[in-house]
Amino acid sequence: MGDVSSSRAIQFLFPNLYQADKNLGIVPDLADGMPTVSSDLKTWTVKIKTGARWSDGSPITANDVVKTVQIQANPNLDTDASFDWSPLTDPVTGVTAKDDHTVVFTLNTTFAPFLAVNLAGFIAPAAVYGSIDPAKMRTFEQDHPTVTGGPFLFTSRTAGQEIDLAANPSYYAGKPHIAKIVEKIITNTTAAAQAVINGDVNWDPEVNGAAIDTVTAATGISSYVYADLAYYDVRFNDRQNGLTARGTRCSAT
Repeated sequence: MGDVSSSRAIQFLFPNLYQADKNLGIVPDLADGMPTVSSDLKTWTVKIKTGARWSDGSPITANDVVKTVQIQANPNLDTDASFDWSPLTDPVTGVTAKDDHTVVFTLNTTFAPFLAVNLAGFIAPAAVYGSIDPAKMRTFEQDHPTVTGGPFLFTSRTAGQEIDLAANPSYYAGKPHIAKIVEKIITNTTAAAQAVINGDVNWDPEVNGAAIDTVTAATGISSYVYADLAYYDVRFNDRQNGLTARGTRCSAT
């Protein structure tokens, strides 16, 4: 499920170790406080909350964090997602569980943005994904994740049309104040903007092109413009066998 709609839905289904707040500051989520960093700045120790549980009732432990990192750091991982755990001394032994609620990351050198770049990411259940060969992860396809631990639970999915989520009553940070999320899949940006204006949907996360003028001119609609956390670049292949150019849009979050 590498499509945009599925990716947006999944962000509500899995816990994050740390996450960005509304001011883009990095704050604890599953983590129980900020990391403790050694004097040489190469050992980062993270405590995770006790009492946190997956949707099947099993506890979320340090082993889930360790296994998630080891899978993401595996050079053979076959996935559309991109992970960079190169700061670790080793993709396996560079992250360890000191106990059920303490994770230790060992870096090969000092890396100031380790918190924002590496620790602000999701955690997956080791019991589900830990036994899967990373090289075969792409073929491990599911209509939806069977075990989750975020603020919402999966309810239903109609491919290409809609994804429904319900509030997780056992969420470690407390049950969400929103009872459910209905994600309508509208691929045309103008139609999506019109759906907001008509009241068919409450939020469109990405209004662009001609739809911007339509939304800003409508009454009763709140719109926000913000700087995109991304950059554009053009890369040239100047190797002897040929010259190619490619424009790339890369996320900087």
